Amino acid sequence: MNRGVLSRAAIAAAGAALVALAVLGASTLPVQQPASVTAPDDDRARVGVVCPTIGEATVLAAGSPQGRLALAALDEPDGAQPVDGALGTEPATAPMVITAPRLDPFSATTRTAASTGSDRGLSMASCPRPGASAWFTGVRSSDTGAAEVVLLNADAQDATVDLSVYAARGRVNAPGSRGIVVPARSRRVVPLGPLFTLEQAVSLQVSTSAGRVAAMVRQRMLRDDRPAGSDWVPPTADPATTVVIPGLPAGKGGRDLVVVNPGERTASVALQVLGASGPVALPGFETIELPPQTSRVVDLARPLAGGAAGLRLTSEKEIAAGVISGSGGDAATAAVMAEVYGGDIEKVDTMVGMFGEKLPEGFGFSDTAFRIFVLMASRRLKSDRFYTVDFTPRVYTPEGMDWIDRNDMVSVLLRHYPELEPALRGQRNAFAPWRRL
Repeated sequence: MNRGVLSRAAIAAAGAALVALAVLGASTLPVQQPASVTAPDDDRARVGVVCPTIGEATVLAAGSPQGRLALAALDEPDGAQPVDGALGTEPATAPMVITAPRLDPFSATTRTAASTGSDRGLSMASCPRPGASAWFTGVRSSDTGAAEVVLLNADAQDATVDLSVYAARGRVNAPGSRGIVVPARSRRVVPLGPLFTLEQAVSLQVSTSAGRVAAMVRQRMLRDDRPAGSDWVPPTADPATTVVIPGLPAGKGGRDLVVVNPGERTASVALQVLGASGPVALPGFETIELPPQTSRVVDLARPLAGGAAGLRLTSEKEIAAGVISGSGGDAATAAVMAEVYGGDIEKVDTMVGMFGEKLPEGFGFSDTAFRIFVLMASRRLKSDRFYTVDFTPRVYTPEGMDWIDRNDMVSVLLRHYPELEPALRGQRNAFAPWRRL
């Protein structure tokens, strides 16, 4: 294994990932990031976190002021090796367990960077501790998003896991979601697509009836059945009567609040925005009614008006919540740009940055590129005499004008590239999306 103190490049890459997730891409903001692990006990045992990996594109980073960390493969706990220094990085192709003495605070992250495939882009998440329950909000299993639950069992005995799915109409009947066995010291991935498909984002509880697991959700977004970026969905805080969601970034894009009521009675949830002037209610969203065992998505993009804020939710019943926040752009491309340009959006060239925008429906390029094109094209046409005062039969001849009237861009393309005929068959506008072959 290659070990060493975390380099400046690695730190910059981590910062770039955060910029991409918070500013450029679409990500799920958890109620709180998993905190640094510490236990007020004694120093006679070690505690650990489990870090998931994605192929060969993953780098793990771990840090502790005391520098007494150890790293072991999930399936080889006896092969633990010390991590050099207080902060270290480690390329990893298989899940790893990072441990420290019980009194030592420490944390670890997993970072994945891929330029192609379903996991393309840059994503980062804190490595979770094994436990008996974990909650996730804003999970998508639909035509535009595929999700899978990654279950990691670092213990010496098997674990049995149940998945509980909450949607707008109540708890989802998902055959195959109960009694999932995760063998000792192993990893099991559960795709959600075969279990259920719903258009709206849902909330998910991962619980164990035997043993413990560390759980993560991998979200992959799709556009026209093609990969459009991926990310880890971090766990939210456990259900409580008061939930605070800090750090909603300023800027354009969606702000979808996802709230789940796992209880048996209706929950009346009071919503407040936490800003510089203190907590204030949002007109029209003062109270959110949640029937028993339901999850609701509330669009807050217009009420928040692109401002940075936090949210506080209070209820007599226990609830969990998170926010799906994004610019509406291509998260994967934006994440790669953030890594290349060191997280500084001012360094990104206009043309390069336009590739990180979400394409309007039916468009072949971004909205910004379209506006520039319309402006420049109209100016070029109006300034060219052959398209204005000299666009006459006297200049072009009557035969030439007739030829122009009988042809268009589709016929021009087919004249020079007849092999495009299958893709352009029936196409009236060459600038509209072509047929898929």
